[in-house]
Amino acid sequence: MDDKVHRILKQTTTDRELAELRQAIDTNKAVHDQMRLDEVQYLMLEIRTRRGQRVGFPYSYLVEVSLEVPRDDEIFLELVFSSRRIRLRGRNLQSLFEMLLGHSLKLLEEDASEFDTGEEFIPYIREIEFIDLA
Repeated sequence: MDDKVHRILKQTTTDRELAELRQAIDTNKAVHDQMRLDEVQYLMLEIRTRRGQRVGFPYSYLVEVSLEVPRDDEIFLELVFSSRRIRLRGRNLQSLFEMLLGHSLKLLEEDASEFDTGEEFIPYIREIEFIDLA
């Protein structure tokens, strides 16, 4: 708290009120900082393949995101931009779907099979396919 503000408050409030005010300010700051972290939105989404291809897409051109969960372990996540459709095949892609809806995902990267840990909640992208919309 600024010294000048502290002196003014000290003249008009008790020590207890001042302590409560400090705590309220600290609590509000912590809540505000957490909200800012939760509300990060990116302008671009980068997609990388195992072959070294890197492509950036502006979120403003994202028309549709869909998630298909068939009966087996394989999940399909599809992104439709104005010029391309991107189809991802993998496991545990639900969290990526949620992040894409909020524009809070910065990178999608195709994983090599040796990086598949098999863990239940960690997303694994087995394949990324680009389809031109011409």
